[in-house]
Amino acid sequence: MQERVSPQLENGYAPIANESIEGILKYKFSKRELRVLFVLFRFSYGFSKKAAVFDMLQDFAIYGIPTCAIGNTLANLEARSVINVDWECGEIEYQKDYTRWRIDKLETFNEEVHKKLIDLNLKHKKKGKVQVSGWEKRNKGGGRPRKKT
Repeated sequence: MQERVSPQLENGYAPIANESIEGILKYKFSKRELRVLFVLFRFSYGFSKKAAVFDMLQDFAIYGIPTCAIGNTLANLEARSVINVDWECGEIEYQKDYTRWRIDKLETFNEEVHKKLIDLNLKHKKKGKVQVSGWEKRNKGGGRPRKKT
């Protein structure tokens, strides 16, 4: 049986602005690109630095990013102005100004619904205190809530 963990802020954290996370949520990224961004955040913001340094591109393989794909993935993110790469020294920096990104937005992203969710979560105090629709036990599989008859 695997040992349980309980991550604590005292053991380190990567302070990422909510607006940066929201910027990422609004745009189309592949799973591989998102994984690269998580690795970048861990080794830059996780050490209170603006950039992360990697010895070799192959180092990304331990995070599930194939060695044969990392160079192209980094180059694509750089070409779309999401990151800046210094190919000489292996330094990578996140471009936090998402208005400079040259990447497609998600067609499904809805700013109004997003703001509603922010408001809902700001008001939420304790489990079970905010009434929401569509979360009856029969709807746990996802999809639209069924109409009550």
